[in-house]
Amino acid sequence: MAEENKPVVLTFGGGLNARQRSADINIEECTEGENFNLDFQSAVLAPRQGIILRAVAPNGEPSRGIAQLVKQDGTISTIIQAGGTVFSWDGTDTGFIEVGTVSPDARLRGPIDSNFTLDNFIIITDLAKIENVKKWTGEVFTDLEHNLGVDFKAKYVTVQTERAIFANVKTGTVDTPHVILASKQGDSEVLTSTTRPAAAASAEDEWFLPTPDLRPINGITFFAKNLLLSTERGRLYAIEGLIAGKDTDGLPFTSIEDFHAGSAVSGDEALINIGNDVAMGLPGRIETLSGVLEFGDVETNDASWWISPLLDGTFGT
Repeated sequence: MAEENKPVVLTFGGGLNARQRSADINIEECTEGENFNLDFQSAVLAPRQGIILRAVAPNGEPSRGIAQLVKQDGTISTIIQAGGTVFSWDGTDTGFIEVGTVSPDARLRGPIDSNFTLDNFIIITDLAKIENVKKWTGEVFTDLEHNLGVDFKAKYVTVQTERAIFANVKTGTVDTPHVILASKQGDSEVLTSTTRPAAAASAEDEWFLPTPDLRPINGITFFAKNLLLSTERGRLYAIEGLIAGKDTDGLPFTSIEDFHAGSAVSGDEALINIGNDVAMGLPGRIETLSGVLEFGDVETNDASWWISPLLDGTFGT
């Protein structure tokens, strides 16, 4: 029980306490260290095992991209970009098979939510926008077929409600980093660069939208029933209503709305869904979306204060 004129010291039963002097910290608490295994049934903070070498690409080139296809029957197929060669990889030390070639400067990406499960292939984009949008069927690595009539490149793609949604795109020689293209529902290969949602003939039709601030899109992720996208050192936007067409009042279902002004996310891969939150990369630090929305620009939202010295010189900092 608290006594008059005596301080009350609040402690907690686990975790990392770096705010009090050592004499005031419970013996069960940790005052220094990092990279621990977290286990609520353990009374000891044990360091994680180190990262081990799993395999080396046959050509000895650095890995510049990865994509993992997950089919309807649950089978998984992984491809790795090593330099200018794309290999399928079965997870073993020597299980590499060459399936294609790309520019060695490409940066292929095929995140889990770029699986077009309806047709059993994964859509692959290039952060460098050198290569055309690709697809991997588990057997064939090739350009994604489409109806645009010109080369099609994109930095980002996510598949939601049976639509492939591309962001930061280039059609032919026209580079539009501020534009989103959404495919026809149920067909990832039917696209448009001329029809907005309000002008679509039906709810399943393809559409395009520019970002309101016209800044380059540098991330797109689905979180908490919202499709979020960020612009370079700009804002976070939410795409509301992924179904094109009009409601009973004649208003478009699909629109881009402000979600977080002044987010200032920087870098090509700086908006990442981490399960129960979204991590945002800003110059010199990493913040969590929930922390920013709940508390504003305070230390509570900063997930990177332990590693901040290591961020110096990384892309976008």
